[in-house]
Amino acid sequence: MQYEKFRLRAALCFGLRFSKESSLDAYEFGGKCVRKELEKKKINDFGLRLLPCDKFWKRHGDFCYRIYDEHVPYEKSMEICRLDGANLVSIHGEKENDFVSGLAENNWIRIGLVNQLDENKWKWNDGSSLDYTNWASNQPDNLGTEKSTHLSTLISHKWANYPESTGAKTVCKKAIRN
Repeated sequence: MQYEKFRLRAALCFGLRFSKESSLDAYEFGGKCVRKELEKKKINDFGLRLLPCDKFWKRHGDFCYRIYDEHVPYEKSMEICRLDGANLVSIHGEKENDFVSGLAENNWIRIGLVNQLDENKWKWNDGSSLDYTNWASNQPDNLGTEKSTHLSTLISHKWANYPESTGAKTVCKKAIRN
C-alpha cells in the first residue's frame, strides 16, 4: 500500500498513469520529480517487478543457472532440473563454460551433453545446437558405457564422459523472465 501511494504521488508529478505494462518509473527526490525509462521486466499481480531469476539462481547473459550440491546420477539430475522448469546446462562458449565452472570449485559438475546412441554423436539434452566443446585430452572415451558428460573444475574446466550412474553436482539452466 505504501509503495502504491509513493508511485501515485510520483506519477502525479508527471501526469503519468502507471499500469502493469509501464516501462517508465517516476519518483520524488528532494521535492523534485524524477522519471526514468526502465528495462522491461515482468510485473506480478501486486504491482511489484519480478527479478529475472528466481531465488538461488544466478544470471549470466539471458539465462539463469542453479547448482545443486548433492552428487546424483544422470536421471536424478534430469529430474531435478525438470522440476525447476529447466534443463541440465548446455554450454555454448568459453565464457559460459568459465561461468558454469565458477559455480562449483574443486568438483565435478554434470552438464547436459549426452551420447545416447553409442555412435559418438553428442547432443545437448535441451535440443540446442552443439556449437562448442571443451573435451579434456583423450576424451570422450569408452563410448559404450560412458554416455553422460561432466565438467571438471579440477582440470582447467575441461569435459570428460562418465557412466550415467556416476554421481556429480547438477547445474540447471533456464531462460530469464521477460
